[in-house]
Amino acid sequence: MIEFKKAILLFIFIFSSLFIGGAQCQPSIVFQDFSIVVSSSDKYRELWHPFFYFLFKNWPSLRQENSHIPIFLITSDMSYPDPRITVIKAGKSESWSTGISKALNQVKTKYVLYLQEDFIIHYPIDEFSLEYFYKIMDKEKASYLELTFDSFFSNEPLHPVYQDIAIKNRFSEFRTALQASFWDKSVFISLLNVQENPWEFENYGSVRSQKENYHFWIVQKNHPIVYLNACDRGYWNNAVLKYIQLQGIEIPVRRLPIDKDHSLIHWIKHYYPRIYKQLLNFDSLWLNNTMLRHENI
Repeated sequence: MIEFKKAILLFIFIFSSLFIGGAQCQPSIVFQDFSIVVSSSDKYRELWHPFFYFLFKNWPSLRQENSHIPIFLITSDMSYPDPRITVIKAGKSESWSTGISKALNQVKTKYVLYLQEDFIIHYPIDEFSLEYFYKIMDKEKASYLELTFDSFFSNEPLHPVYQDIAIKNRFSEFRTALQASFWDKSVFISLLNVQENPWEFENYGSVRSQKENYHFWIVQKNHPIVYLNACDRGYWNNAVLKYIQLQGIEIPVRRLPIDKDHSLIHWIKHYYPRIYKQLLNFDSLWLNNTMLRHENI
């Protein structure tokens, strides 16, 4: 009986070793035809090192099998000391949209993976899921695919074929949400207004997206990218800052305020635009939205 148990344990050990070892030895997926664009400005330069540390830690093939994927960092005037990163200096006086436009016009690939400097990648990138969704987007000629969980779109209808993807309503607010997303570069460029900041683009860009037959989708499960938002309206998220520091990442000079130290001001900055819009209903953007609903387009 003891020998039988030993034989069973030996079989389990060998099988597990082969299975786990095989999984670990599987080569990374080699991606083609997309670039990574990281939106930032010099104001947020203290986030660059933590961002890239966690990006490469959780997506190591970017320095190995996928070292051919271009990575662009948009700054104002500053550089970043990593030859793997191509810095695009938008200029201090330029808008967010101008910086994105400059970056996209340097991109040679059909698609871009849009990220922001405050997206602290929290878990290893699921390359298999990323490839799966990328291939669907390319096959179906989608314009945009949001890759991370977004509760704002949790009730959107599922795609009739791909049940792990939902279709963003044509008239949804924040349809062009600037979360981690695949974009068709040409669509992204067409929706930009060079005077807009990110929040304006999420609002007004969403309205502009209604006028064309664009497909805006969002992943609803098996999200390939999971991250923490390190900043909100220019304030460090205290919990995320502590998480970064616990990982041994030092920020020698911290210029951005921490939300917990300015809780009232941070609350007003975060919620006032939403409250203003809801109480006064004084936004011509959504009047335009209502008019579009009644047009046969």
